[in-house]
Amino acid sequence: MSHSLDDHRPRESEAEDARSATVERAIKTWTGELVDLTARNNLLFYRDLKVGTLDLGNAEHNAVFDALTGKAVTLARLFDQEDERADAVKRARTVHNRAREHFEERGLETLFLACGMATWTNQRTASVPAAPVLLVPARLA
Repeated sequence: MSHSLDDHRPRESEAEDARSATVERAIKTWTGELVDLTARNNLLFYRDLKVGTLDLGNAEHNAVFDALTGKAVTLARLFDQEDERADAVKRARTVHNRAREHFEERGLETLFLACGMATWTNQRTASVPAAPVLLVPARLA
């Protein structure tokens, strides 16, 4: 009984197809795990912290615009009221320290100005998503 090489080709092709399907499933699983869609993801579920965030909603609008375009802006220009400025200094110091820590320990740049908030109904959890629409890299000095 003689066998030709063609007799083995279908089995090799089936093995190749099975291997490709396994790789495709692994890729789908891994890419699904790259993005955390739970409430732990601060980019999808933003929340204002006592001192870890700095809201510029009441800041001087022209100064905010300048900051968004990359110009250096002082906290005194952003917040002309003394009590608002004192709170802003405290918050900015915390934000700066946390951003420096993230960069030094993990190599991550995490300091951004966020513009606009997108919200939507989330079917998976009771938490209401709130994601920045635009993130602009920032620096605090």
